[in-house]
Amino acid sequence: FIYWGRLCPYKNIDKAINLFSKLYKSNKKATFKIIGPDFGSKKFLKKKIKKLQLEKNVLIFDYMNFEEIKKYAEKSSFFIQLSSYEGMAMSVCESMQLGLIPLVTNVGQIKRYCKDLHNCFIYKNDDVEILENISRLINSEKEYLKIRENIIETWSSQPTYKKDMLNAIENLIRKI
Repeated sequence: FIYWGRLCPYKNIDKAINLFSKLYKSNKKATFKIIGPDFGSKKFLKKKIKKLQLEKNVLIFDYMNFEEIKKYAEKSSFFIQLSSYEGMAMSVCESMQLGLIPLVTNVGQIKRYCKDLHNCFIYKNDDVEILENISRLINSEKEYLKIRENIIETWSSQPTYKKDMLNAIENLIRKI
């Protein structure tokens, strides 16, 4: 499991850690890597991790560039982002482009590209349902690969954010 983005209250990383702690009870090998700059939540998150006795399985890393993040993402299967507010949710898009299965809340633009049980799991404040879905995927390579295929297909004809920005800049330069 992995998350990258700002460490701030509205990202609800504490809720993601609570969810992970329940997953961890049935899979002691699971890890949750949290990557990002501190926007006021890091100390609180570290206390929560310690209180839940997850120091060896939930790791917080400072800001990394995307190439560094990809090294950790390659060793992950799920991306967790339980935000209460989002815009485009770039890290969700990036995670999907890397083939990670997102566990997300249906906020902001996420509802435009994430379809529950098709290419993601939408968290509806029901730990039992999402834990059952994750467990089912962990125990069924066929189902896991099908959802992963749907994720990759979602973005296969879309440019990455970086390519899209470069194209936009090139178009502006041509107009000048």
